[in-house]
Amino acid sequence: MMRLPLLLATTALWAFPALAESAPVRRVTLYDAGLAEISREADDLSGMTLRIPLRDVNDLLKSLTLRGAGITGARILLDGESPVEDAFSSLPIPPDRIGDVEALLAAIPGTRVRVTPQGGASLEGQVMGIVHPAGCGEAPCPALLALKTEGGSIRRIEILPASEIAILDTAVDAALSRGLAALHGAASGDVRDIRVEIDGAGAAELSYVIAAPAWKTAYRAVLSGTGAVDLQAWAVIENATGEDWEDVGLTLSAGSPRTLRSDLHGRSWRFREELVQNQPEERLAKFGDVMASFAQMDGAAMEMEAPMAARAMAAPAPIAADAAASESVAESRFTFPDPVDLPAGKMISLPFLAGSMEARHLSVWRGGLSDRSGHPSLVLEIDNDLPVRLPAGIMTVEDAATGYVGDAIFPLLAPGDGRAVAFGEDAKVRVDEKVSLSRNERSLSVSQGSLLIRDQEVRSVEYRISFLSGEERDLAIEHPLAAGWSVTATEGAPSPRETRDAYGQPLLAFDIRAADGADQVVRIEEASPYDLAYVIADLSAEDILAWSGREMTGETRAYLERAAGLKQEAVAMGREIEAQGALRARLVTDQERFRTMLGSLQKGSEAHQRFLTSLLAREDEIGAADRRIAELSGALAAARKALSDHLSSR
Repeated sequence: MMRLPLLLATTALWAFPALAESAPVRRVTLYDAGLAEISREADDLSGMTLRIPLRDVNDLLKSLTLRGAGITGARILLDGESPVEDAFSSLPIPPDRIGDVEALLAAIPGTRVRVTPQGGASLEGQVMGIVHPAGCGEAPCPALLALKTEGGSIRRIEILPASEIAILDTAVDAALSRGLAALHGAASGDVRDIRVEIDGAGAAELSYVIAAPAWKTAYRAVLSGTGAVDLQAWAVIENATGEDWEDVGLTLSAGSPRTLRSDLHGRSWRFREELVQNQPEERLAKFGDVMASFAQMDGAAMEMEAPMAARAMAAPAPIAADAAASESVAESRFTFPDPVDLPAGKMISLPFLAGSMEARHLSVWRGGLSDRSGHPSLVLEIDNDLPVRLPAGIMTVEDAATGYVGDAIFPLLAPGDGRAVAFGEDAKVRVDEKVSLSRNERSLSVSQGSLLIRDQEVRSVEYRISFLSGEERDLAIEHPLAAGWSVTATEGAPSPRETRDAYGQPLLAFDIRAADGADQVVRIEEASPYDLAYVIADLSAEDILAWSGREMTGETRAYLERAAGLKQEAVAMGREIEAQGALRARLVTDQERFRTMLGSLQKGSEAHQRFLTSLLAREDEIGAADRRIAELSGALAAARKALSDHLSSR
């Protein structure tokens, strides 16, 4: 039995990215499904700001969870989908003109400002506009600010590079500040500052799930030659969160959770029908019906759009597990015992399982049901008797004495599951596989006018094993069991055992041991029965006679021979009717030709008399042909009835 001591404990904790000194990352759980769960801890519940990449905002809004006995309420605040566009919606200039002072002043007429020229006295007033005088020669004229002062006078003030202009209107100044803040945020890249405000007292834990590179498993298996295998499992991990991990509790999860994406950050505009005034009452009634239907459709959406504070107040209890290994319905978890440091953008490979197990090392030839030759595969039979699943990955196999011998695909192994993995070819053994097919008749009978044949396909498969080195070796011949085929006999091998391949297809395995190096042969006979049915009336007389030549009872043979004779009679009559029909057609053609010639000859002449005689003779012949066709048609009907009565007699 396999017994691998776990190097790592397992539990159900979490962690991940962002920038929040008041709530540092404490735990990270990486999923091989491409997710990461991040857990942060905060001693101060007054609030924290997380800098989250834009690609992760939807996942954070979907999964953020707060834990803490003192939490009474919470809110999540962040910029919308288009913060720059939103901020400049209240400004009269576009974002790309924010630094153009003249354009700004020209766009805010009536706004109170204070202008302080270089070395001059300050002057306050309302902006009237910007004037660009002409006539300054080649150099551009300085722009003039038209200002209405407190005393009611209008002044023109040159706007020079050293001039200082202060916005005295608090609303305009606040709008400018919002616009500059939005531009500052946009300049920092595709990130969002997310403010988490918490009501209450005491420590809090904040966790959320976002996309992350899937962690991978690399196994090392060392063959010692004593029937034992030393196995190590290493996890390859990448920190793509954009944030350094310092003293982070790291957990690996191997499972298959269902992962969904939802656009919670994007805007969702609802349809509204435009109401035109002075509509007839009937049209207004229809409008009410439309809006009522939309209200029903949006009911679920309205519930989803409830304030975050209402959903976050009831914090779920944290999940805790202190077992060395944890196995649930959907996953297995492995937690490193010591904190991990991993800078952003770096990778690390850490062992999370190590130990020795009993294992069977042998060669395996998988039958292909075709003529072929080659070397069997070197395989390692692995049984998982741990209480957790072993994740899928790549495995490097080494010999303790000689070193590297090959690579293998390590499958996902549930507790109690076993699998044989191939890592190379056994060049010391050759297998020649030959397949032959034949047909074996089982029975032939007749029933209700049908011919029933029960046959079977017979397949003979021969595996000839040549042990090229002459040394003792173990070999397993795995013969695939095809659907509809059953094994009828085996020869040259001990009793087989039933097993299945990695895809669940059934196999018949024969264990072969070479004691003296002599060639061995394993033969397998398989059969696939099938039934055929033919309607005898649809067969030709020749086919019926051919079937009657097969092995059957004398009564059945007499029945088929009689059916063939009746079939031949009916066919012969049919052919005679066709011949009489062709003869009649020729006679009718001659008759029409004679009538035409008579019309062109003088009555009473010798030629006229000769054609008249021929015409009358043709009419007699046509009558005789008609009588013969009628006679044959009656006989054909009688023959067909006789055949039908005979066929229905059994």
